[in-house]
Amino acid sequence: KPEGLVGIERQCGVPLPQGGLCARSLTCKSHSTGSKRTVAGRSHTYDILLAQY
Repeated sequence: KPEGLVGIERQCGVPLPQGGLCARSLTCKSHSTGSKRTVAGRSHTYDILLAQY
């Protein structure tokens, strides 16, 4: 994948204040579970993806 893109299936994906998306893993401790659940475009819900992680 091109540099700078976040894979929202396996990464946090929460929008950052300075722009872009958080590239940490789904288990990111910087963002709340609620924030991660609102990320649009995932193939499954955050909870399902986390269980498969």
